[in-house]
Amino acid sequence: MAAGQSSFQYGQTFSYTSKLPNGQVVSTGVATYEPMVGGDENPLHQPLPYDPKYLLAPNNAFYTETPLGECLYPSPGIVYSKVTVANLYHPGVSRTATGYTVNEFYTAYDFPVLNGWTGMTVDRIKPNILTSLLSIGVKDLMNVSQGFVVETNDMAGKEKAEQIYDQTGALISSTQYYYNVDNPNVLGMHLNNNVQTIDPTGAVITTSVGEDIDVTEDMREQNTQTYGINGTLNIESFSLWIIPLIVIPIVVPSYSSEQTQFRSAVMTKYIHRCGLLDHVIKIQNGSQATTQNLVYDGETGEVLLTQTNNEFNKPIYSFTYPAHWAYDGMGSGYENIGQEVTVITNTNGQITTAPTSPASYFAPGDEIEYYGLGGLSSTKGWVTCPTPTSYAIMDVYGHPISMPSPGYLVKIIRSGRRNMASAPIGKVESMVSPLTAGLNSLSASTDILQASATTYNNLWQIPYNSVETPVCVTTTTHSDTCLAVFLDSMLIYHKLFAIPADKVFMGNYLSRIGICDADYTNQYYALSEPVGEDYMSSFQAVLGNKTLTIYSVSGMPINFDSLTTYYEHCYNGPVGPVVTIRDSISAGGCLNLFERGVCNPPVMATACLSTTICHDSCENLAVNNVVNPYAQGILGNWRAEANYVYYYSRSPSLSATTSNIWNTGVFNRFTPAWTGSGVPWTLSGTADSAWIWSSQVAKYDQKGNEVEDVDALDRYSSALYGYVGSLPVAVSSNAKYKEIAFDGFEDYGFTNSCNSPCDNTHFSYITYISDTTSTQAHTGKYSLKLSPGSNASVSRSINYYYHSIDSVEPSISPYEYVLLNGGNIPLFSPDSGTYLLSAWVKELAACGITGYTKDSIVVSYTGSSLTYVMKPAGPVIEGWQRFENKFKVPGKATAIAVKLVAGTNTAYYDDIRMEPFAAEMKTYVYDPSSLRLSATLDENNYATIYEYNDEGILMRVKKETEKGVMTIKESRSSYPRN
Repeated sequence: MAAGQSSFQYGQTFSYTSKLPNGQVVSTGVATYEPMVGGDENPLHQPLPYDPKYLLAPNNAFYTETPLGECLYPSPGIVYSKVTVANLYHPGVSRTATGYTVNEFYTAYDFPVLNGWTGMTVDRIKPNILTSLLSIGVKDLMNVSQGFVVETNDMAGKEKAEQIYDQTGALISSTQYYYNVDNPNVLGMHLNNNVQTIDPTGAVITTSVGEDIDVTEDMREQNTQTYGINGTLNIESFSLWIIPLIVIPIVVPSYSSEQTQFRSAVMTKYIHRCGLLDHVIKIQNGSQATTQNLVYDGETGEVLLTQTNNEFNKPIYSFTYPAHWAYDGMGSGYENIGQEVTVITNTNGQITTAPTSPASYFAPGDEIEYYGLGGLSSTKGWVTCPTPTSYAIMDVYGHPISMPSPGYLVKIIRSGRRNMASAPIGKVESMVSPLTAGLNSLSASTDILQASATTYNNLWQIPYNSVETPVCVTTTTHSDTCLAVFLDSMLIYHKLFAIPADKVFMGNYLSRIGICDADYTNQYYALSEPVGEDYMSSFQAVLGNKTLTIYSVSGMPINFDSLTTYYEHCYNGPVGPVVTIRDSISAGGCLNLFERGVCNPPVMATACLSTTICHDSCENLAVNNVVNPYAQGILGNWRAEANYVYYYSRSPSLSATTSNIWNTGVFNRFTPAWTGSGVPWTLSGTADSAWIWSSQVAKYDQKGNEVEDVDALDRYSSALYGYVGSLPVAVSSNAKYKEIAFDGFEDYGFTNSCNSPCDNTHFSYITYISDTTSTQAHTGKYSLKLSPGSNASVSRSINYYYHSIDSVEPSISPYEYVLLNGGNIPLFSPDSGTYLLSAWVKELAACGITGYTKDSIVVSYTGSSLTYVMKPAGPVIEGWQRFENKFKVPGKATAIAVKLVAGTNTAYYDDIRMEPFAAEMKTYVYDPSSLRLSATLDENNYATIYEYNDEGILMRVKKETEKGVMTIKESRSSYPRN
């Protein structure tokens, strides 16, 4: 701080207290609940007495502690019902003083936890006196049941009100939030979750939303049964005068049975209610507006219809169309995720047998795992719907999965419904409730004020992906007499299946000295496996550096032992039959083979010599090949595609002399965009010319970034993302994505590939990564260094495909998808027209140089002889000079090459970009380590440079101009040290 300068403090104070009517200041904190440990002073802990009664014995007095079901109560915490925020008070400051804000919140005091239980219901069957005395059939049965309930809510901490006051304490504005409750006038309010909901058919019913109920049942039984059989033996004896002793045994049997049974049933219900906002009252400068939620989505619980009373106390209704009404793929995944079903598919992958229709189980894009016979291991698959009535299963490569009878167990592990049900696809604002007339019957009589619609799509292009692939070219070598002689020998001596160890050379079987000397050293060995009896349709062998292939003309197996290279031509001459023998070579250069010992034989096979040369090439293998559209990201990612607005004349007309502003301004005509009576709703209303699409997204990149859109005037806007798609590096208006290019050499260290020689970037010199340097840079840290006389070139194909992305290919399989030429997000591929190239170059030359005349950028084309040699021009700014040159792309060009050329000195190139001449482009450079913005380059490719201190705080901003780099802003900051 400079000497004599006064200090001033800025800040805010937070007050968590309020004043009672008696003047006492108390805290506004309310506990959601007390901790279990140390909660001895919890006022909810109360004794609940119970006293078992005993017959002819003293009774016991016990108690249990409430609340019952305490483990279901919310966790402990503090919520402040009132928080006052004000700027620091400064004595003597009044005229420019600011006011304060009061925020109020609902607490557990307003919405307490409810706890209750029913009385114990006892049903006892007592034994009667007779059976108890006889101990036969004694039954003592008791059934006891009781219910408990704990109800919690989420209201603690939800905003209740916000008031803004000026410095005098006068209210400026306020917002109050009211939730749907049974009775708002009681002390402890109770949430009411019964609201009006609407479904895709348009039916409005009352149902519960935001209420979760968990029920736990505890049922116990104890049963004791006792059976007893007893016998009592008595012996009596007496004597008579005649008989000295008489013994009489007496057996007295006894039987007893007793059953004692106790059954208890206890039900605990846990209810959690989420507060539903009923209405909001907002007051601004004395004007009051009320917004009330009227109708909810029966599927998601989101608010669809609201009513707002404006300052004239007139209702304005707003209805939102949810996405799941129109797009089943944006619906809720709970509908089928986790389901298991046994499925049978044919060889094309089509589901032919399931318990019911496949549509009742599957959705397009479902990811499944299936278990084969035995069920020990699982394999992943995808469900597709190539036609509206058929479902198929494919693997990760797009090939059909066959599941023969008796079928495989299939489990859905990820639903094709992407849980985007709440995304809006349209909105209507009116002065009459849209549900009064019906959503399909909205018209001018509904007094429509605004209307919009949004369409979604899940079919998108995928990034260009070329990989290093061997490309082989096979050429047929013309056969000769040497081959005929050698091949006849191999057939006669049964040496076709010789192996390398046999060391068979052509010289072993050639006898035409002076003609076939050059072929003597050619080694021969078979590539085909031996076949019994030598019946084959084809055969391959190595002969020197060539491949020998023998094909059966008919394609059927023939006896190779009966073949010969000689053609026996038989005819009747003046002195009898004459036979001529000659070699026969086809027009394609292959040797004809005939059946031995037959006059005028047909051609049985051909023997061809061929040479194959292979080299590595970067090929985009996906195009025109079978793909899995869901695994590749072509299908299954739902994104916004187009936005529509309704534009038509309003009432009153412009010629009207009077107007009632509280009930005018509605459309004179209206057609709803979305109509339907169940899933899916259709976008039928846009046929009305009043529905105008305002913007449309044409392309997204692999990270979901919007990279190209177009407005209603057919003006394109595009963006390039670098650093693995995480940061924008270029934005352009009036240009397509394929028409712009930028390379600042900063993000070469960010890549998803491992040392791939193929360049899949939009446009860059990444193949020259070893030539980048950090010793010189126009912006950022890196530039491209070219030694004297060297160059670096990048070429891109110019493609003109549009429209189709993929298709179901019947010629391959009726259920396989093929990626068409339009399926890739294009790399830099400029359409014909005029473009602007801009770049910066620097040489390590002496100071005071006014320009670099030896360096150049050359733009050339394949398919056209047009070539541009561009030179830098303008002032040299801190050693850097700018290229800014126009060039044209001819319509017949099939590729464009941009070559950076160094002159007689070492040259450094940086910030290279191309755009249509009528476009406007800005580019961005980031620090590759911290990802902070290092520089922005304006429409003229002049830089604004940002410099940071060690703490990452911006301290200096510089601007590049024709007069040099100027500092336009600088700031310093530090933290006080103790």
